[in-house]
Amino acid sequence: MEYKLSFTNKINKYLIISALVIGCGLWYSTYRQPNKVQFIQNPEKYYNNVDIAEKFETSMYLENLININTATKEELMTISGIGEVMADKIIEYRTQHGGFAKTDELMNVYGIGEKTYEKFKDRVIVSLNAS
Repeated sequence: MEYKLSFTNKINKYLIISALVIGCGLWYSTYRQPNKVQFIQNPEKYYNNVDIAEKFETSMYLENLININTATKEELMTISGIGEVMADKIIEYRTQHGGFAKTDELMNVYGIGEKTYEKFKDRVIVSLNAS
């Protein structure tokens, strides 16, 4: 007995449609979206417009952060709540102690307490590299 697929039977319709949907989903997940290895090897290839915008916003955000281990007096003075005298104290502390390991070490600088630190903690970072 030969069996033919026909669209007359509702069950056959749903089985065929389900198979097509699953097949398309498998094809898309396999061939259209990068796996982790592909993405790590060539991330630029897989950025879409949203990713590029997020990457740009992230780089803009990072440009506005002040590295307290390398910042000049003028850069430190751009932080709200830090004037010329406080910038000098930060640089003096940094020089005497070989830099900051964490941003909260700024509270060790005379004149910077917890409240002052809370005001600008999101504007500062610590990097041990001089770059």
